[in-house]
Amino acid sequence: MSEAIQNTSMLGAAARFFVNPRASVRAVLDSRPSEGKILAFGMFAGLVLFVRQMADILSQPGLLQDQTELVMQNLVSFLFFVPLAYYGVAALGTAIARLFGGTGKWYEGRVAFFWAAFLAAPVMLITGVLPLFVSGLPEPFLILVGQIGVFFFAWAISQAFAEAFSFTRTWLVLIVVCSPAILTFVYYVVATL
Repeated sequence: MSEAIQNTSMLGAAARFFVNPRASVRAVLDSRPSEGKILAFGMFAGLVLFVRQMADILSQPGLLQDQTELVMQNLVSFLFFVPLAYYGVAALGTAIARLFGGTGKWYEGRVAFFWAAFLAAPVMLITGVLPLFVSGLPEPFLILVGQIGVFFFAWAISQAFAEAFSFTRTWLVLIVVCSPAILTFVYYVVATL
């Protein structure tokens, strides 16, 4: 019975994220999910991203044999290697948060990152697949729509890390999360001038 209550509270926390993200993250942190559940968040995110990638693969012309091999390679990559990469990124995020004075530990960093990935994956799927079904719109607009999911993921990570590490200014956490992309963009602009 308590497992059913905990699953309901996870669904409630997921729905609450879109209304009050920090309260959602706090509810998940307070529920103290097991390592298996944390990994399940990451594997779900990997599976959703695999479905997104599969739409691209199957839309390309080619032999069925080649597409089957690509689908299997991507399935293994997204279900096993993406969650492993998430552990590395969560560790890096935890180290950076601690460097900036965050009070959380490695466990809170894992929960925060995997929860953000879990919630952002469907948004990334929708915004990534939408340009495949919409035609006739300008190319820059379609590219922008495709990037909304990536920005949502960065925003979700900043909300989760701000709550997990007791930061009061979420927008500063968002700037730190987006800083690699910002620096890459600045480098690209400077290099092309």
